[in-house]
Amino acid sequence: MFAKFAPFATVLALALGAAADLTLSTPASVPQCGKITFSVGGATGGYSMFVVKPSDPCGDSIVDVHGLSGPTFEWIANVPEGTPVQFEVEDNDGNAGWSAALTVGAGDASCLSASSSSSAAEETPSSSAATTSATSTSASRSSTVRIAASDVPVNAGSDTSAAFSTRSLSGFAGLAVAAAAAVLAL
Repeated sequence: MFAKFAPFATVLALALGAAADLTLSTPASVPQCGKITFSVGGATGGYSMFVVKPSDPCGDSIVDVHGLSGPTFEWIANVPEGTPVQFEVEDNDGNAGWSAALTVGAGDASCLSASSSSSAAEETPSSSAATTSATSTSASRSSTVRIAASDVPVNAGSDTSAAFSTRSLSGFAGLAVAAAAAVLAL
């Protein structure tokens, strides 16, 4: 009976090995408007960071930061207190690393716009003056990426069928691998 699962187990082992190459180290807590330092290992070329809702990690992201490089980067947590978040990094080859789910804690409100300061866990960023900042450092250089929410369309259209990305594929693949591992454990 186990012989028919051998090819599947081999593919699963290879997928788990490939997924383990990209790592994301996050702090234990995320204060509202606090400066957060992330460490990334195993990224191929540059990478992007996504802040997503743990209840829908493959859905629309709360924050996208692109053009990062180097082993560490900093981000100002411009997400309201009480918002559940999860972090994902994705490198140029589509490899992804995920954090555990966290809830944004108390902090000051200096980085929030008036419309995002009300703490609503399911609220998405408005297209007002909310800005995301991330700093990526390496041994030889440092760069800061700033993205205004108005530069990133949020739910730009009602037809979401065309909004299929590699982030969605990597999230689906991760869920499929976890489900397969659970079946094999039985």
